[in-house]
Amino acid sequence: MEENTTVATAEVVDQVVEKLIEDKGLANLKEEQKKELEKVLKEQLVKRINLEIVEELPDDKFEGLKKAAKEKNVDYEKLQDVVAEADLDMEKILEKVVPEFRQKFLDMELKEKAEA
Repeated sequence: MEENTTVATAEVVDQVVEKLIEDKGLANLKEEQKKELEKVLKEQLVKRINLEIVEELPDDKFEGLKKAAKEKNVDYEKLQDVVAEADLDMEKILEKVVPEFRQKFLDMELKEKAEA
């Protein structure tokens, strides 16, 4: 995958997570708790984005991805190249995934809030 796309997606994930925490009213969490929440949210959002990428891959690119993933020493750059060759519309993927992810998070009741 192109470096610019990867960097742009990482920046979007950071911005989305920061806004989610703010919108959920959790900006004043203790620093340690906030960092952990950011880490978990980023991991989950990236997983969801990756899942959508795989779902959007044309069959031939999906087969190439499976083949590259099955190699003994998985070359993650090679995996990214297979995805990049598919020329997916990342903006469209993010426009689909981010609002769904955001709504699920905002609808979730957090343990600490429920106990308050």
